[in-house]
Amino acid sequence: MALVTDKCIFIHVQKTGGMSVRQAMHSCTGGAHESGPIESERHIGLPELLVAHPGIDTGRLVFGFVRHPLTWLSSRYHFARESGFEVQRKHRPSAAALWISSCWAPTFSEFIERYLERFPGVATQEMYRRLGLWSGRPADRVGRLETLADDLPAYLAEAGETFDAAKVRAMQPVNTTTRTGDQYIRLPEATVNAVLQAERSLVERFYSDSGACSPYLVAHRR
Repeated sequence: MALVTDKCIFIHVQKTGGMSVRQAMHSCTGGAHESGPIESERHIGLPELLVAHPGIDTGRLVFGFVRHPLTWLSSRYHFARESGFEVQRKHRPSAAALWISSCWAPTFSEFIERYLERFPGVATQEMYRRLGLWSGRPADRVGRLETLADDLPAYLAEAGETFDAAKVRAMQPVNTTTRTGDQYIRLPEATVNAVLQAERSLVERFYSDSGACSPYLVAHRR
């Protein structure tokens, strides 16, 4: 669901720090509420939100976050493992229908190979679609998980929220995946490069200026 205040709207993209943002907004802004029922708006994107609630963005700053595709894919896979997705996909039609189910494998490296075969570019697709980046009415601001502690206070301030910026920056991450860590750097360098190529639009738009690709390859070569 989208999280709404009188001054802003947060679009929640899975595994981009969304639960941390939600906790910060509930704790520091006051008056934040969900856009609608969880059954129909669990991970609603901006284009769908604007259809379901015409005019909801009027006078509000709309923002969300992206994440580097290598760590996003790692987090999606390991969170799914920790939350019992392997069993769910066998018994829940809604889980079986997800792209991640089609790529499921017993190891992360095998999962990535299937992703490259069946859903290359899905990280870009998920983030761009939910944030409306391919639409005529995209999110006003798009930050990065990697700089969330600075980006979130900046967006709340721009929206005109009254809050304690130091408190927001000091909040601890919520709902993190315990095994994301350096799992992705164990991939062969050719595979890492294949992922970066598949997600080129996302990487070039949000990470090329920071040299964010280099740590993955440098760490891999250690």
